[in-house]
Amino acid sequence: MTAAMHLQPGVTRYACRGAGSGRAMRLAWGVLLLVCIAVLAGCGRGDVDRLQRARVLLERNDRAAALVEVKALIQVKPKLGEARLMLGTMLLDGGDPLAAEIELRRALELGQAQALVLPPLARALLAANQVDKLVTQYGALSLPDALAMAQLKTTVAEAEALLGRLPAAKASLALALGAKPDHEPARLLQARVSAVTGDLAAALAQVDDVLAANPKSADGWVLKGDLQARQKADPAELIKAYQQALAAKPDLASAHTALITLYLAQRNADAARTQHEAMRKVLPRHPQTLMFEGQLAFLKGDLARAREVFQALLRVTPNHLPLLHSAGAVELKLNAPGQAEVLLSKALSLQPDHPTSRRLAAQAYLALGQPARVLALVEPMIAGRQPDAEALTLAARARLLSGEPEAAAALFERAGKARPNDPKIRTAVALSHLARGQGDAALAELQSVAASDTGTAADMALIATQMRRKAWEPALQAIAALDKKLPSQPLGPQLRGQVLLQKRDVPAARQAFEQALARDSSYFPAVAALAGLDLVDKKPEAARARFDALLKANPKSAPTHLALAELDARSGAGRAAVAARLEAGIKASPTDLSLRLALVDHHLETNDPKAAVAAAQAALSQLPEHFELMTRLGRAQLVIGEQQQATNTYNRMVALQPKAPVGHLGLAETQMAANDLAGASRSIQRAQELVPDHLGAQRLAITVALRQKKPELALAQARQVQQQRPTVAVGWLLEGELLILQKKWDEAIKVLRVALGKAEPAQTSARLHHALSQAGRAAEADALAKDWALSHPQDMAFLFYLGDQALLQKNYPEAETRYRAVLKLNPGHALSLNNVAWLLMQQNKPGALELAEQAVRAAPDQPALRDTLAMALAADNQLPKALALQKDTVAMRPDDPFLRFNLASLYVKAGEKRQAKAELDRLAVLGDRFSKQAEVAALSKGLGGRQ
Repeated sequence: MTAAMHLQPGVTRYACRGAGSGRAMRLAWGVLLLVCIAVLAGCGRGDVDRLQRARVLLERNDRAAALVEVKALIQVKPKLGEARLMLGTMLLDGGDPLAAEIELRRALELGQAQALVLPPLARALLAANQVDKLVTQYGALSLPDALAMAQLKTTVAEAEALLGRLPAAKASLALALGAKPDHEPARLLQARVSAVTGDLAAALAQVDDVLAANPKSADGWVLKGDLQARQKADPAELIKAYQQALAAKPDLASAHTALITLYLAQRNADAARTQHEAMRKVLPRHPQTLMFEGQLAFLKGDLARAREVFQALLRVTPNHLPLLHSAGAVELKLNAPGQAEVLLSKALSLQPDHPTSRRLAAQAYLALGQPARVLALVEPMIAGRQPDAEALTLAARARLLSGEPEAAAALFERAGKARPNDPKIRTAVALSHLARGQGDAALAELQSVAASDTGTAADMALIATQMRRKAWEPALQAIAALDKKLPSQPLGPQLRGQVLLQKRDVPAARQAFEQALARDSSYFPAVAALAGLDLVDKKPEAARARFDALLKANPKSAPTHLALAELDARSGAGRAAVAARLEAGIKASPTDLSLRLALVDHHLETNDPKAAVAAAQAALSQLPEHFELMTRLGRAQLVIGEQQQATNTYNRMVALQPKAPVGHLGLAETQMAANDLAGASRSIQRAQELVPDHLGAQRLAITVALRQKKPELALAQARQVQQQRPTVAVGWLLEGELLILQKKWDEAIKVLRVALGKAEPAQTSARLHHALSQAGRAAEADALAKDWALSHPQDMAFLFYLGDQALLQKNYPEAETRYRAVLKLNPGHALSLNNVAWLLMQQNKPGALELAEQAVRAAPDQPALRDTLAMALAADNQLPKALALQKDTVAMRPDDPFLRFNLASLYVKAGEKRQAKAELDRLAVLGDRFSKQAEVAALSKGLGGRQ
């Protein structure tokens, strides 16, 4: 419903209420009854009985049983028009206008009279928000029956009013009242039109006239409550009006909706839940009932249920603005800003200037790290004399993200002036002071807000700030203050445990997590923290027992299923077992997205892209428009070479969300795989037009330019990144990598030294070391390695790189030293474990088998790691186990010649000459495509004649 027809702020109803409920509906059923009697001659005795039973059930208000009767009748008599008419009308009353339209049009085809079918059909179109279609098809139509004419023209008038065509709406109302002067829905709509034009006094008088004629007019009481709300009447008066409506018609959705909305506005969640329960009893599947279920779940913090409800509703009403807002807000809370952006972009396309859409979309773009788009959305909201305070804070955060603390501080201060007593604004201002280096003043302000505000936003900001400063004791004091506000909730002890872990006081941390569980035995973060401590203590079964107990209490808990799947993977259970665990979770909670995404990711990570495609397609059958799933499906289709299917997937994404860059970039990758570099370049350009600073698009553009042999275009992209991100290293790193590819070593060194002085240097140290080495400046390279390792002792990537460099030079002792340095920082680093195991074998040192087994446990489905383990088993004289493992590994990656060569070597050791010969013959056919042909020939020669 557009703003023009909102009579109560915040209330958006799914179904039209003016044209077809109350007395008019009873009259409609009466007419329907007469018509059914008139056509009894065309029905069998059983058909008559079933229709009669359905009517009796409806009189008893047992709609569910009536639906069963009518649907059963249609199963045996699909061409029974009166049954289709009755079903369509019941579906409409039950809140399913799309299904109602189908049945009512079928009734028309089967010869039912227009006077009976068109009024409910028009209401179905209105309820489904197909107002243009309604006016176009039936705006000029006249019906000879007076009641049917009044009903149809009233519905047309409401559609015209929603389209902002008030003169046309008044003309249609005149026709309705001309046909039937006492038609109550028309008289009520007349009052609503008066209210929309600003004449509230006339509107109330018109409603009072209706109620004087019919004190049990449920729709009249709802409209009176709406009008009184516009006049800022006492909430008790509004509640009284809506309750009068429900006394007259207990299943009137609009009255339930108004009451629940009013209670939520009063922050009376208990009353809202009580009213929702009453609504659920009489309208269990009504979209508005489900909408409130999702909203109440959101308020309660049950985000998984809220997402489930909103996704189901979106499949039925994909263009419902408040639903898109609610679904977007849930995705933001679930830390899925990409999906939130998809939903909120759709909301903006429906109503570009809607402030809620703009605010929520800005939050999504902030989370996605796109400050320019945030500013584009909110700047129109902060330009006037009365700026939107929340928009000001969003703009300020965007400026902070862009590295503009002074501009951010000014915006925060404007927000503070707009809402001087708002704790959230004061908290934001204090955080801006922190960003400007005003630490003491900012902390004092945060402490002041936290102490004076009953909310927790300032407490959380203060705790996060102290933890970031590693000020553990002040952090614990702030947590204690928060805990006093939330004495029965587990958040305080959980945060305390995190701080104590940082202080390395593990016993006290464990005690804090146990306290959190004592407050809420199903609190997942505390269970996960304790399980993590169990794993550190090398007690994986204790960790598993915790999650098993949690799963027993809540079998649908997706985080618990995910945690157990991770434990399975870490214990070396194998990819099939991990997949089975995730599939069990999906079966228990089929609408949970995280489990489905995890399953697809698991198949991709364990080299089973066909299974990933199947899992993604199964998930999309449940969530057919989910972008994250589509992205994974396209990626998996590309891996297995299904380029056309991947193109279809990405084209579908572009059609669904043409303003999202993801689909265009997916198309670019598909076009690159097909060597359509010109097409890929066009797709990338479209993505960059949408998001000019999209780093993924810029990287892809560089790749395409290089493949097109246009290094100048690649360099231009890298320098554009430098302009857009002047404080971080990535742009200079990209330029340095381009120069390395061109072997312009001295230029590369110069650019990479600039990158090394920027924030977030990432792989810069390794690239610079490589350039120095290639330029023959070994002393400088060695100095860099020494200085960087000393100044950045936690940089595992650089240490691993140094290990690789030593390995390439066959300096095995140095390589082993570097990889072991990585393992000191991360004992479970799978590649380092694997590489040390291989080095030990090359150096004839003991301990290879144990390390290789640890590597495979850490990453059980990586063929290269399994290959090393097989070699270690063979070296330990466990040849049967080595052969079995290597055969399974080759099955995982049958086109890898190095895996087959090692398998052939194991067959030779085992004396299985025939199998060895078969593998060696396959490798010999590869010729120069396999670099170890000399070793192949030597092994073949050692086998002697053909076996």
